[in-house]
Amino acid sequence: MSNEVSRRQFLKGSLATAAGAALFGLGFAPKAKADGIYTPGTYSAVAKGKVSDITVTMTFDENSITDVKVDVSGETQGIGAAIGEKMEGAIKSAQGWDVDAITGATESSDAVRKVAAACVAQATGKEVVIEDNTPTANSDWLGEEPVIDESAITAEYECDVLVVGAGTSGSFAACAAVEEGARTILIEKFNHDMASGIRDTLAACHSKQQQEDGDDVDKNVAVNHLCNWSQGYTRRSLAKVWADNSGEAIDWFAERLAEGGMQFLHEIDNHELPSNYEFLDVGHSTQYYDQYYEQLTMDKLFDYAVPKGLDIHYETEMVKLEKDGERVCGLIARTSAGDYVRYKASKGVIMATGGYGSNMEMVATLQPWTLEQICVNYNKSGSKGDGIKACLWAGAVMDTIHSAMIFDRGAVKPNEEGIPGQSVPGGWFWMGSQPFLKVNLKGERFMNEYQPYDYVLHQAAMQPSHTYR
Repeated sequence: MSNEVSRRQFLKGSLATAAGAALFGLGFAPKAKADGIYTPGTYSAVAKGKVSDITVTMTFDENSITDVKVDVSGETQGIGAAIGEKMEGAIKSAQGWDVDAITGATESSDAVRKVAAACVAQATGKEVVIEDNTPTANSDWLGEEPVIDESAITAEYECDVLVVGAGTSGSFAACAAVEEGARTILIEKFNHDMASGIRDTLAACHSKQQQEDGDDVDKNVAVNHLCNWSQGYTRRSLAKVWADNSGEAIDWFAERLAEGGMQFLHEIDNHELPSNYEFLDVGHSTQYYDQYYEQLTMDKLFDYAVPKGLDIHYETEMVKLEKDGERVCGLIARTSAGDYVRYKASKGVIMATGGYGSNMEMVATLQPWTLEQICVNYNKSGSKGDGIKACLWAGAVMDTIHSAMIFDRGAVKPNEEGIPGQSVPGGWFWMGSQPFLKVNLKGERFMNEYQPYDYVLHQAAMQPSHTYR
């Protein structure tokens, strides 16, 4: 049978899903044979993953799943795009859709599970109910610090400085430590290909390039700009640390990339054109040319630091910090094999684990206004707030003001308008921030379109369904 089912019909008639799951099925079977579980045949379904459509095709005989094909080729390379074979094997082994998500690729995994459930629904002719995973606030998001029995610890490592997380700050910190002669270990939750790597664009004042091209940014102007833009919520002393030291850091990074055959260049805007708002040319960007992968610039730093003594432990997930009195002296981590290991750091632990943008429970609890403005989440899959939780368990105090970097570049289909408090599947609108005419769902213009993108989002959040066209 080869009838195409509309999204609305499918959601109503064959599968209960989270809002906006955008599923549709092909080859819907009205009911299974009386003498078997399934109506034999091959069934396919599609759903929105993290960044692309995911297709699952499953073949059934009367009583079993005989073949599973998962197409995640459009998902993030090295992360979501790498889970296809694992999910195929898991679904076939479990003989069902309810399998564990792949660590680091939760959104892609969840989409595969939903699509597989849609195939099962077609083959059985019965409704398959999946738990609604719409983010909800939870006052107990912190949870309890894990208790690890000493007998479970299988190995111990000693160093002067321990760095947690191989992203931008962690990679820079590890290099800085070994430059000072410290015995340094860097641990990373994921394998090399899933590590966060270094952001393409970094900001600075008074770099050599800015001075040479005559488009330098006055440090005091930059500090005032940050404090004014945040309406006073930015701590001035921290902004000054960045303004005073960022140029030196960028010069150092540019030198490391040059050693690896890459360029890192200052970006200059056209100041002759009129503007509704102030902007500062602080951006410096990696020039990839014909090569690109997210860990490329990270590798350039490690090529520099490993010969100096940096030791990198991949697939090592921090579990909890350890203290000697009031001083953090190390941590307990878990390896990919499930073993617990201890790290002792005589001179300190540098936490560089990022935020919690991929922990939607924390976002819903700590930034509900942000959740109402997003339709696609490109946070790194490791940004679960693990480091924040570990620090709080160890006695740290978290800033009471929470914020996120959001762009006005998400797009949803006409029948998938935002639902307050719920995340809606969407995709990037890659033309960037453009001052095109914007109207709400009533056809009313509601803002001056020539504004910074965060202003656009704040005003759009006040419109019906938090959406504009």
